[in-house]
Amino acid sequence: MSGNINVMLLKHIAIFSGLDHGQLTDLSKGMSLRHCRKKEVVVSRRDNDRGVYFIAAGSVRVTSFSANGKEASFRDKDAGDLFGELSAIDANPRTADVVALTDATLLFMEYRDFNQLLQSNPSVNQWLIEYLVNEVRSLTQRVYEFSALNVRYRIYAEIYRLAQRAASGSDSVVLSEFPTHADLASRVSTTREAVTREISRLSGLGLIVKRDEGIELLSLTKLKEMQPDD
Repeated sequence: MSGNINVMLLKHIAIFSGLDHGQLTDLSKGMSLRHCRKKEVVVSRRDNDRGVYFIAAGSVRVTSFSANGKEASFRDKDAGDLFGELSAIDANPRTADVVALTDATLLFMEYRDFNQLLQSNPSVNQWLIEYLVNEVRSLTQRVYEFSALNVRYRIYAEIYRLAQRAASGSDSVVLSEFPTHADLASRVSTTREAVTREISRLSGLGLIVKRDEGIELLSLTKLKEMQPDD
């Protein structure tokens, strides 16, 4: 890691959105910069550090690997997001691995500085509270899906989530970075073959079309209607 953080990088980190230029300048002096290559392991559950990472550019995946190498993905995080905050807050070990999905630029803050920031700045503290509440809601939904839905509907629910984030109010959306079938399988705890089968089914129903620019989902409404009621 290296120093000399450009304050402009901090302006694009969501948790710092309520801070002025002077506050960001002060923060940058205690942070370090890390450049990661695609597929590089950024954080391991075996790591002892408790610092927090902020994504200035690129994206990462929060995931876990079993002893036999099977991957269970929890969430992808993009520029502006953060990870590692749980260990910084409760002093417990890391709960997951983090792998770079692309080349990425990360900002690192020691846990002591992060906790001091939370104690001294109400806007940052409030942002983190709302962020963690949203994480709990998202994980609660996933627990429901794993407990109550079969593989088909878990796949549909994950595709719906991806499309909903990118739709911007439209009922159709083109996903230019649609995950591979193996990646999608790891998110919903199934096999690549099962994902391929369900993607083919949605294509046969006229809901999914392959375009030059990506995968187009023609109707979020219809996909939602195909899922069981909560």
